[in-house]
Amino acid sequence: MKLKISHIALVCALPMMLLACSKKSSDADQQPETQAPEPAVQAAVAEPAAEAAVAAAAETAPEQAAPQPLDMPGDKYGNGVTLTDAISVSELLARADELEGQRVRVEGEILEVCQKMGCWMNLAGDQPDSKIRIKVTDGEIIFPPEAKGRFAVAEGLVKKMALSLEDSRGYLAHEAEEQGREFDPESVKEAITIIRIDGLGAMIRDAS
Repeated sequence: MKLKISHIALVCALPMMLLACSKKSSDADQQPETQAPEPAVQAAVAEPAAEAAVAAAAETAPEQAAPQPLDMPGDKYGNGVTLTDAISVSELLARADELEGQRVRVEGEILEVCQKMGCWMNLAGDQPDSKIRIKVTDGEIIFPPEAKGRFAVAEGLVKKMALSLEDSRGYLAHEAEEQGREFDPESVKEAITIIRIDGLGAMIRDAS
């Protein structure tokens, strides 16, 4: 009798055990899967790392050395002269469109100097009546008025400016005022184009 009761108990307990195992398996199947981070999250994490890498590369990159001035006779103004080859004034004027914005070196006798601020000087060209102006920012470089008649080697960036008729009259009037001569703006009938060098440096010495 005891054997039968134990057998019956075992038979009754077996479905309960199977049900419990089935429930555990079902609960395990319903556990949420670990998802990979969204692309946006990945990008947000990767972006600071990329920026840090770029910053580190910039810090370790060698700086480009500034051009060194040449050892030349004369008085140095601004950065001096770094280019070894000069271009003639006639060639510069003929190729102004091509050369605009480029760094060039010119040489010649100083024909005129700004008498007020020393902010420009005109150099004689290689052709009769040709000249080129070296213009600098007021106060940064000051060419001495007494430099007229001396020899200059100058360096800077080529600049070409096409002025309106009104601006042409104003420009020439200002130039005449700096040179202390009279000027009638109405005498200018056509607009002018200015080709000059925005000076970075110069060497001035006595003419040989």
